[in-house]
Amino acid sequence: MATMPLLTRLYAPEDFGALAVFTALYAILAGLFTLKYDLSIILPVGDEKALDLTLLTVTLSVVLSSLLFAGVAVGHFAFGALAPYYLLLPLSTLLAAGYTCGQQWGARKGDYGRFARSQVLNAAANVATG
Repeated sequence: MATMPLLTRLYAPEDFGALAVFTALYAILAGLFTLKYDLSIILPVGDEKALDLTLLTVTLSVVLSSLLFAGVAVGHFAFGALAPYYLLLPLSTLLAAGYTCGQQWGARKGDYGRFARSQVLNAAANVATG
């Protein structure tokens, strides 16, 4: 809320609309690309199965993000239909998968202090890049 007066002077309303579309796509695709296997990392008793679930989650995210990158690149370079910043969408979905896996491992190990710090850092980064 405190940054809104500054941000409204730096960016046009169209920029906020583009950010809203990008953020909505990111939110949908980040959960979709992990197939929510990241939520099951906390459940197994042994670390080996949890590590397998992490590897599955990251692998799914890498494959689907690569396919998304190919689609976005074709849409941007061949047809000129997409803005260049959409090329960052696959990277952001891949980073989201890594972040959620890290969160689940933190919860699994009971490291709630680091989890809380990461949430604060994430919020600050969202405001700073907004």
